[in-house]
Amino acid sequence: MRLRQFFEDTDKTAAFAFGRLNPATNGHELLVEEIKKQPGDAFLFLSDRPAKLPTDPLSAQEKLEWAQISFKGIAVGLAKSALIAADRLHKMGYTKLIYLEGEPKMGKVIQAYNGQKKDLHDYNFKTIDLVRLTRDPDAEDATGMSASKLRQTVLDNDYEAFQAGITNNAMPQAEKMFLKLQGIMGVDSVESISEKVEPPMPKQIKPIKMPTPPDITGMQDGTQDNGTVIGTDKQGNKTHSSGAGTFTYNKQGQAIKWTTPKIAGLQQVHDLVKKEISVNYKTQVDMGDGDVNIGTDAKYDMSGKLIKSGSVDVRAGGAGVNVGPDGVSMDYVVSDNLSIHAKSPKDVDPVTAKKLKAMRSQVTKDKNILANFAKVAKQAGANVTFKSPANGPAIPFDNGIQMLLQMRGN
Repeated sequence: MRLRQFFEDTDKTAAFAFGRLNPATNGHELLVEEIKKQPGDAFLFLSDRPAKLPTDPLSAQEKLEWAQISFKGIAVGLAKSALIAADRLHKMGYTKLIYLEGEPKMGKVIQAYNGQKKDLHDYNFKTIDLVRLTRDPDAEDATGMSASKLRQTVLDNDYEAFQAGITNNAMPQAEKMFLKLQGIMGVDSVESISEKVEPPMPKQIKPIKMPTPPDITGMQDGTQDNGTVIGTDKQGNKTHSSGAGTFTYNKQGQAIKWTTPKIAGLQQVHDLVKKEISVNYKTQVDMGDGDVNIGTDAKYDMSGKLIKSGSVDVRAGGAGVNVGPDGVSMDYVVSDNLSIHAKSPKDVDPVTAKKLKAMRSQVTKDKNILANFAKVAKQAGANVTFKSPANGPAIPFDNGIQMLLQMRGN
């Protein structure tokens, strides 16, 4: 044996933490990073308790595989307890131990059993150091994320919030895990979370062929003998309106816009400067139990290819739904003294969109579900506001629910 080897420190150090992690989150990733900062080798042990709702939806093997996907640079395994995990590390040849925990619970117990032979564990480390970690459970970022919060995103059908609560390493498997948890926890899901809400307007249209712009040189504002109307718009541009639509001309006499005649509520506006077509559609449909007003707008290039899908607005009586690039919104006038307004996030996930659109028809048919609509829409990620009087100032959500229930005699 060389002299250098004789004086070398032969101690091996292991740093580890123990927890349920059902499932692992980016909050747990902060714990993993702290473990990796400690001297020695890094380990993370998960409890091997069987799956049991509501707190443990994943089996021990399922949550182990998810944690191994979520965290890199650390050994991840299963153990029945932190004491058994310590015993395993001792049997692996480690002589010094570092235990990390959030609350001062198991650390002192691990130290107390050091050198004491028990049926399930028998370890004797030279040193056992404890590292206390702190977290803010109310924080909005990863420092406040927990397995219970991540499970709640599944119950809320909020895939976007679920993605925000997992690690970047786990992101490629996010949809698969989200759907798995939904199935285990009994939450209705859509076929594919990544499926985008289709634009309300078609992706391709047939542009109406524009006639040759008439020459309006020398024409004065007013109605011509043939019925053509010459006018001036607010921008000072000349307009020529006839059965073929309305042309707009700049001050140099060049045609800059053509608005087609409105046919069955449909109208195209050809912007000859921007080289795009706006499609406006507003009509009234008799649904048997009352008229429904439908309106929409969208933009296309001159070949008819969709540029911007615009929005679809459907209104019947006091209820209305708008679906567009900024999300899905709904409003309902309950009485002169109360109205409900709900708006989904800008990036509309299919679950929220389906819930809001489905509830709109239920609300118009059965006003007794209004209170449930407000609560469920809020849980689905929508921004729900009550206003009193109707369409007036906003009031607290709970006050609105109370007013609503009192109106219904509940």
